[in-house]
Amino acid sequence: MPMGYHAAGVLAALVKGDEPQPFAFGFMVRMMSLGRRRGLVQFVDAHDQPTTRFLTGRAGAMFKESICRSTVVAFYLERKVTGLYPWSHARKA
Repeated sequence: MPMGYHAAGVLAALVKGDEPQPFAFGFMVRMMSLGRRRGLVQFVDAHDQPTTRFLTGRAGAMFKESICRSTVVAFYLERKVTGLYPWSHARKA
């Protein structure tokens, strides 16, 4: 989604004759499903290195599921209100 969102911004800038911004993306978490009721969410720093913060078990699965479900909602909302979709830009290390 972030790359598609950025591509649309690049096209809009080119149509207007503006200089497009370079793509910058940074992860905030890494997630993994361990079945329907278990998950692992590892928070990462600006260098994409694991931190000491994490979620496991049911909390991890619920967090991951909420992120996945919010993707569908984000597509719908972006169609209604352009520029509403938030995404994690590269963070300063």
